[in-house]
Amino acid sequence: MRYGPGCARWTMLAVFLGAASACGGSSETPVTASGWSSRGALPVPRADHALVGLGGMVYAIGGYSGSTLARVDRYDPASNTWTRRADMQSARREFAAGALNGKIYVACGMSWSNPNAVIYVTTTEEYDPVGDTWTARAPCPMDPAFNSVYTNVHISGAAANGKLYVMIFNTQTSGFAATYEYDPGGNTWATKAAPPFSYTHYSVAESSGALYLLASAHLMAGIPTASQFARYDPAGDTWVVRQSLAGVLGSTLVGFGGAIYAIGGVKWSGSAWVAIPDVNRFNPGTNTWSGAGRLGAARYLAATATPGAGLYVAGGSSAGDHYAPTPLDTVEVNSAP
Repeated sequence: MRYGPGCARWTMLAVFLGAASACGGSSETPVTASGWSSRGALPVPRADHALVGLGGMVYAIGGYSGSTLARVDRYDPASNTWTRRADMQSARREFAAGALNGKIYVACGMSWSNPNAVIYVTTTEEYDPVGDTWTARAPCPMDPAFNSVYTNVHISGAAANGKLYVMIFNTQTSGFAATYEYDPGGNTWATKAAPPFSYTHYSVAESSGALYLLASAHLMAGIPTASQFARYDPAGDTWVVRQSLAGVLGSTLVGFGGAIYAIGGVKWSGSAWVAIPDVNRFNPGTNTWSGAGRLGAARYLAATATPGAGLYVAGGSSAGDHYAPTPLDTVEVNSAP
């Protein structure tokens, strides 16, 4: 793992003592790969986490770093530093998160280190950045999982138009897929039109008020390496299938500058799944995908955010194995990928 200069020992203390920390600095080595440059490293490496932009800051929330995290860290782009913030009430990885009305909401997820002993998380939490506090809200209505073995449930989501949307693949749900809408004003959940794909790995992003879903088949040898793709209109509660992304599985979606980007992911090498640095861009107007360069590092299970100036990619796994990820602490930013 890599930390900013002088930060490794302090961040280790922060993990065990719960102290606040600030890491990073201007001495990061630039990465020149299609305009991507490195920024202050995450205080702890993590994968399967969320990155949320709010008030010009970036929040790294939850995820996996040897165990499932409740930890939250805030990044200040102006000073290139990270500061520890209040932990969530429930540790979680692979969950939905988004910023709404000046607050951050997280919902659903799971907690596991052993893929045969998954604990599913149904809680919803609201974060107030002013008071640095988390408050429990109405729990997510996801169906109980078939068992505690990983791959029976996969979760993603994003905020759009004042609501938080959670998309879930679940072998116990009718049609194997569900969409839930959370209204923070009424603290209520509603069931919406299910995603058109019952593939396992989901990634969701918002762009221009619509939601986009990338759905990847289970990572097994012999399965075609193409991710299915669809657009959800929250106003009409309708899905429209769009052009699939060929050759890549498990990318992280993000909306930026009117386009949708698929960041990193995995490809089949002939003998194993390997993490990749590829960036692909979807043009909603032409319904086409095109290559958009490469990150400075290969990443799978990374997180993305657009706090206002630039597209940030943080953490993820250097390995292509979802059952045993190797979390990264590196952070990259691009102003115009």
